[in-house]
Amino acid sequence: MELKYGDVYGFNIDEEIIKIENTKEKIGIKVIPDNKAQLFLMGILFAANKRIKLLNKKDLDMSGKKTFNIMFSIWENVYNTNFPNRKRTNVVHWFDEILLNEKKNKTVFKPILNNEIDKKLFLICPVKDANKKQLEKMRKYLKQKRDEGYLTHFPHDDTNQVDSLGGYNICKENGNAIGSSSEVHIYYDPSSRGSAFDLGMAYYMKKSLHIINEREFVYNMSDYIDKKIYEMSKPKTLIK
Repeated sequence: MELKYGDVYGFNIDEEIIKIENTKEKIGIKVIPDNKAQLFLMGILFAANKRIKLLNKKDLDMSGKKTFNIMFSIWENVYNTNFPNRKRTNVVHWFDEILLNEKKNKTVFKPILNNEIDKKLFLICPVKDANKKQLEKMRKYLKQKRDEGYLTHFPHDDTNQVDSLGGYNICKENGNAIGSSSEVHIYYDPSSRGSAFDLGMAYYMKKSLHIINEREFVYNMSDYIDKKIYEMSKPKTLIK
């Protein structure tokens, strides 16, 4: 049975993970821009190294240089043996040409690995829209953790943010950094869409979660990501 997803709000995500792990088929996705619940699911699929099929690709805005729509399109075609087709009719966008060249050059697209290094942490955080005050707080926190003997991965400094594949390589680098971390910490900004995706990867790889700025926001339990962060970071006995 082919799995298909749109909005997953209200789904039992653990039951869906079992289905996802058991399927060998491409997973159909109707992309809903700015839907954080779906971005969380996409992070799970990405960390699980699953193939996807975009069900509404013709309706998506592919303008810009680094958007999730472009990244999903690249992801769809990375392992697609029918890309390009013989007549190249599915080579439509500028990023399709770049991926085509990568394939011609026999670039190896490796799966994400979940191999923990003791006392290494990954910081989930806003990147593109982070302000100066947030960056100062995050860098101060990470310095403190390094002084405590931690290895740290801070996407601003440690992930290459220049990505010709529209964000695919960034997500892959972050995914491997999450996989090699024994802990995931988060500076939570509810407006950060990338944080929802990274959180999905961390959830799939069963990483512990620690919130470093919990005093700066109030949980909205009707918000999918707020609720997931609460559930992932609190002892189970506290969850109601």
